[in-house]
Amino acid sequence: MPDFYFHGSLVQYWKVIYAEYQRLFSAYGREPFEFISPNPKTSPLAEYIPDYYDLVEIIFWEAEHRDFLVRVKADSALDSDLVNLYISIYITPLKQYGEANLSTWKAVENSLEKQGLLIRPTAQYQVKKKPKMQEEKKRKLEQLREFRLKRIKETGQAPTKAYAMSEVGISYATCKTHDPQLLKNWKDKDYE
Repeated sequence: MPDFYFHGSLVQYWKVIYAEYQRLFSAYGREPFEFISPNPKTSPLAEYIPDYYDLVEIIFWEAEHRDFLVRVKADSALDSDLVNLYISIYITPLKQYGEANLSTWKAVENSLEKQGLLIRPTAQYQVKKKPKMQEEKKRKLEQLREFRLKRIKETGQAPTKAYAMSEVGISYATCKTHDPQLLKNWKDKDYE
């Protein structure tokens, strides 16, 4: 399984990664990463257009250009408009030269993520947890319920939500997240 999918074709990936190369080259004043495939000695990068079955491979060197730390291989995913991205981070040079040397790879990764072009294959399997309620929020929700019931007993009707929430000092968003039933049944005099 690839580490990421690129949302688009291999040609689109090439255009984006080559634009990143040019952008970072301008920013750093040096080559930010090196193209292994296509070979820049045999294929001028500015004119290169990958075929469907081509492999685009780049490596990120450590700052002194003694050893490479990251290798990114990209190939077309079969039967889809996606590109498989295989990321290899080499531990021995990483330990030797330090994690700060990953900054160029991280800059490229972050740029692609901000553009919405990277898909994490395991993202669909990650369970979204309901936010945990802090003790303070529990206490405030309980105060809100008590305030509402007290007003119903005193006046025969529920106070406005905005008034009750401001009196207790709790936000509508917190109530909606942690006690949506209370909001739904706010005017129901029998709801406790």
